[in-house]
Amino acid sequence: MVYKEFISNNNRCFISKKDSDSFIFPKILVYNSDDVLLGYLMDYVKGHTFDKIDGNLDMKRLLYQVKLLEDEILNQSMHNVIITDLNFGNIIINSKGEIKIIDTDPYYYLKYESCSVIYERNLSSLSYAIIHGLLLDYSDEEVDKDLRLKNYFLNKEKNDCYFGVHRPSLFLENVLFEMAHRTRQNIRNVDDCRNNLKYILKRK
Repeated sequence: MVYKEFISNNNRCFISKKDSDSFIFPKILVYNSDDVLLGYLMDYVKGHTFDKIDGNLDMKRLLYQVKLLEDEILNQSMHNVIITDLNFGNIIINSKGEIKIIDTDPYYYLKYESCSVIYERNLSSLSYAIIHGLLLDYSDEEVDKDLRLKNYFLNKEKNDCYFGVHRPSLFLENVLFEMAHRTRQNIRNVDDCRNNLKYILKRK
């Protein structure tokens, strides 16, 4: 297990009511002698953050893992869990190619909201992290500078993902199909995906 210092003004840490295969929730809270919350212990996950994903990672394997994570997000949403602070650094790909989510202490329960609204909100956070971390591979500032890249992704389908209307796996599958159709190449891994995207943008 690993210790994480907890920095918060509300002296509160999210504790899940159920186990998860994808989310690494706090397991043991650590207090000082004055009963002030200092941090927590969680399971250690060895791997790469999503912004440093291995280019050799098989795309079919990755898509399968994204779909599993989407199902787990639906499960958490059905329990009224709001997923916050979901970014590249909190999404870990372990040595087995499995997706794990860390730094879950800011999550919270929202009792008086419909599960569908919570699901769309949570799915929106995942979509942004997945699409930007995997496909764009640029900082926001660089994306704004590259109009071809910006125009390629500013379409209704991607925006539906950002607003939680569609799962990001559906968007990724459609993008991979378009890449294969345009380049007539088999998209096997993450590097193939990114290289073919750059090739498409150069021709636009």
